[in-house]
Amino acid sequence: MSIREFFLPELETARAGLFDAMAARGVPLELADFGGYRTSADTAQLLQFRDADYSSYVASQRAAGRNPVPIGTFRPIAPYESSYHSYGAAFDVDAEQLSAAELGTAGALAPSFGLRWGQSFGDPRHFELAISLPDARQRFEAFAGSDDVSSDAPELAGLAGAGGPSTGAVLLLMGLGVGAIAIARGAGGLKSWR
Repeated sequence: MSIREFFLPELETARAGLFDAMAARGVPLELADFGGYRTSADTAQLLQFRDADYSSYVASQRAAGRNPVPIGTFRPIAPYESSYHSYGAAFDVDAEQLSAAELGTAGALAPSFGLRWGQSFGDPRHFELAISLPDARQRFEAFAGSDDVSSDAPELAGLAGAGGPSTGAVLLLMGLGVGAIAIARGAGGLKSWR
């Protein structure tokens, strides 16, 4: 099982289609760190990173005599369970090496794959299924609890529900390489999670 299986199946299909379409244009896309399914702990850690970055940003803006933008504008991060990431229905791309035009091309292609682009709410690295948040949650709970998934990985069933992942699900995620992302963060910083 790969980490991509933690996306809703329709998101994985849409993501693969968008990535393939961009690769055909000579623009490879990659997922950002924290760019897929997020646990409540992931979201808390992202908020801590943002808060630290925001403090530095505010200090630099004030030193330059400028007014800083609000923290939600600086880097939008939806709270856990208010984000499509909580339900495997969203992904963020690593946009560090992309031009605005390349990111705009991906955004323009997104609807043809059933995706909504986050540019409309200030998060141009974000793509999500063009469904409602309650629908995303319902689909994720059905997916995480399905016989197809739980027979291959019973720990995945623990991902469903309001409490976040079970210990078994966390261990499964770590075995799939999420631990490697944490190690990479410590070794060299994040890869465009913003």
